[in-house]
Amino acid sequence: MACPYTMNTVVPLHTPCNQTRFPRGGAIRIAQKLRIAVALTCGLAAMGIASAAADPSSATASLEGTLTETGGGPPPAGATVRVDDMTVVANEKGIFAFKRLADGHHLLIVTAPGHRTLEVPIDLAAGPNKLPAITLEVNAVELDEMKVTGPTSGAQTAFEDKTSSETVGEVVSDAALKNPNAQSTSDYMKGVSGVAVSKGNNGSSNVSVRGIDQRMLRITIDGQRQGGSGNPLDSIPAEIVQSLEVTKTFTPDMDSDAVGGVINVNTGGTVIPQAYTQGRHQVTYNALAPHPGFRNSLTLAQPFKLFAEERNASVLITPSYDDQYANRERLSALREWTPQISPGPSPYTGSAVPVLTLPLIESTLEHKQRSGLLVNSDARFGDAAMYWRSNFTHERVSRDRNLNDTDPASGTPLSLTPQSGVFSG
Repeated sequence: MACPYTMNTVVPLHTPCNQTRFPRGGAIRIAQKLRIAVALTCGLAAMGIASAAADPSSATASLEGTLTETGGGPPPAGATVRVDDMTVVANEKGIFAFKRLADGHHLLIVTAPGHRTLEVPIDLAAGPNKLPAITLEVNAVELDEMKVTGPTSGAQTAFEDKTSSETVGEVVSDAALKNPNAQSTSDYMKGVSGVAVSKGNNGSSNVSVRGIDQRMLRITIDGQRQGGSGNPLDSIPAEIVQSLEVTKTFTPDMDSDAVGGVINVNTGGTVIPQAYTQGRHQVTYNALAPHPGFRNSLTLAQPFKLFAEERNASVLITPSYDDQYANRERLSALREWTPQISPGPSPYTGSAVPVLTLPLIESTLEHKQRSGLLVNSDARFGDAAMYWRSNFTHERVSRDRNLNDTDPASGTPLSLTPQSGVFSG
């Protein structure tokens, strides 16, 4: 802005004698003071003009608009609209308004959480101005590249061992054998993939590998085959098991009794550090059996010195005894209901009454007694190791079977009704 005030000061070097004289330096100082006063006056005038331009009373335009979302959804909550230095918040319907704006060109900026920032150039005329609906686009969340890494060497090695082997097998040891709820070795088999364990009526366990019945499995303890008709895993206490080896496929080098697979229980391999005694007593009851059943085991473990100053050997002895009862009933009805003529009583005299031929009613009481003795001993002499494994098993099974096999067709009916009949012969 140009200042409207100008001043030229001329200081005469020679003045008439009848006029007041000023020293040359004083005249110059007066001129400088006058220039400063004029500059201050120009600055104040410029400030007054700028203040008048910024005065809201000079704003002659107003603005109103509506915010919407892509797809016709509800307006975004918390959206803000800014024009120059003024900012307003849209209401729940997406409506915003500015009351006092200067006419002319402006830039409208809209921001909302989760949406892209939108800049709209607008031209306002004096008076009310209404904008068409402004649509906001949802801002897709973009994540940076994420990498997940972890130790896979152990799992990869185990997987490669299984895929490269000719047989499908699994070894259970260490933490998998620390189950405090395990009552016998059969309970450890519940966590092995491909192995199913079920309980019978007398409390005994039935183990199947990949759906193949237990009678097709070869069960060994420390490599020694276990005989008997039941599940020998029920007689092995859980605390003496060091590892379990489960082979789930049949290979030509296996015996014929291993068609369904092989389960081997290892009960030794380490010197027992401390002596302990542990016994188990289990009572089973079946409503169809005349007596309850029992399972008993006692484990004695003792470390000792063998040609050494410190304990370098141990012995483990586990006797067990099972006494179980089971009652089985079977009804076989053959086959036909042959009609026979009833001799009476009335009103069935002379009527044809169906009669079941060749029925078979079987009732079997089974008493099974199994006793076993397992003895293990391990000794260490530096890098050398010695061990002894032995187990003995004896099983006795008695069955009392009652059969009721009659053929009414072979006799003469003396009395025959649909509910009962009496035959001779």
